[in-house]
Amino acid sequence: MPETAPETLDDWIEITSGAAFSSKYFSVEDGLPLVRIRDLGKGSTVTRYTGPYDAAFLLESGDVLIGMDGDFAVERWEGGTALLNQRVCKVASRSDELDQGFLYHFLKPKIADIHRITPETTVRHLSTKDLRKIARPEMDAVSQKLIADILDAIDDAVLETDVLIEKHEAIRLGLLDDLISIPGQIGSSDAPDTLASLVASISSGCSVNADDRPPSAGEFGVLKTSAVGGGRFRPLESKAVWPREVSRLKCPVEAGLILFSRMNTPQLVGENAFVDQDHPGLFLPDRLWAIRVKEDEGILPEWVATILQTRQARAFITGEATGTSGSMKNIARTSLLRLPVRKLPHADQVDAMKAVHALQAEIDALMSEREKLAALRLGLRDDLLTGRKPVAAIREAAE
Repeated sequence: MPETAPETLDDWIEITSGAAFSSKYFSVEDGLPLVRIRDLGKGSTVTRYTGPYDAAFLLESGDVLIGMDGDFAVERWEGGTALLNQRVCKVASRSDELDQGFLYHFLKPKIADIHRITPETTVRHLSTKDLRKIARPEMDAVSQKLIADILDAIDDAVLETDVLIEKHEAIRLGLLDDLISIPGQIGSSDAPDTLASLVASISSGCSVNADDRPPSAGEFGVLKTSAVGGGRFRPLESKAVWPREVSRLKCPVEAGLILFSRMNTPQLVGENAFVDQDHPGLFLPDRLWAIRVKEDEGILPEWVATILQTRQARAFITGEATGTSGSMKNIARTSLLRLPVRKLPHADQVDAMKAVHALQAEIDALMSEREKLAALRLGLRDDLLTGRKPVAAIREAAE
């Protein structure tokens, strides 16, 4: 006998596609928040709407939204009463057999699967027909509610950890002000020195063809620009270089270097990180510089890297960066080396870095905890939604 086609969500969900609100009523201060596709995942909007609207397009916290173009983001809106703009849809349960809280978690992997198989021309587009064709969950509403409670609890723990990380990052910036920026007169016109007095050389890598994956054992790798950010070096953010391109590689990643993003978006140009150990087989691309500090000046290379991470240095770099494109900026070597600084005694540098390291260790521990929670969430979601493990057993283990 032929297999019976699985029943779909069609009769269980209500889909509301956003409206094309007139831009003449847009505001940044007055009116209701207008949720556009760019706002998904942010919990807030930049644009507000002051004109007439149909109540069918009103949103409330907890509504499940999906971006219909691009990444097909599935998010739960938490920004209160708002309006639903075009290119975003709201999906709601209209059946007692489908728990609304469960729907959000259920749709995330389903939409990701659709995204993977959707052809990409200029931009991927999600159809409401695709949503309606999704097979119904096999578990009953009571089990769905239990699953939603478990996954919501983990999501809450992730958010709480994010808040702690954000607070620690703010404390770190204040610490850099107190221990480095102020005594080091970073960016001040009264500073007696410039960055040039601390730097021995600035080198850059080159652009090579590579596969978009980290290099395997025995392969050579070239860093992505994203390998540097937030004061951290991420060696796994690299690509496997094609064998025929290996001879063109230059500027290996070595201990003691400061990696600096010379070309990036206006927000990210100047991002940098200190390298504390050699990474054989890894090389720099053309958009990253390797800054080497003078060895005979009693200067800690990591202290110089931290100088470049201060708010004052970042403001200087942003101001000096140029470019005809609003989305991409570049800073010249000569401009960077003009950064005003005051060399601190070696002992003061050591003391400052000890304090920074202690706080950074706390941030790293929080980030590690967040990664564990995210991995737990992913594993539990797969186990629960596929029915590989009983809901009650997983809830007991999670608690």
